[in-house]
Amino acid sequence: IKSSRLLNYVEFPKYKVDEQVDILKDRVELALRPNSIQNELLRVIAVSSEGDARVAIATLRNAALYAEAQGKPRITKDEILKAIKKES
Repeated sequence: IKSSRLLNYVEFPKYKVDEQVDILKDRVELALRPNSIQNELLRVIAVSSEGDARVAIATLRNAALYAEAQGKPRITKDEILKAIKKES
C-alpha cells in the first residue's frame, strides 16, 4: 500500500506520423507476410492514432485479423477503416 502512494507519472510525447510509420513497418516485417499491406495504408493508421503508437499497433493488428478472417491475402482500406472504428 505504501508504494502505491509513491507512484510517479511519466508522460510520453506523441510520436510523429513518420515515426509511427517506421514503427508499423517494423511490426509488419516481423509479424506479417511480405506485401501484406501498402505503406500508404500504414500512414493512414499512423495519422488516425494521433501520436499513440499503442493505438497504431492495435489498429494494424485488428486490420490484419479482419483480413485473415475474410481470407484476403492483403490488408485493404476497408479493414483499416473497420479497425480504426474499433480503436476509437
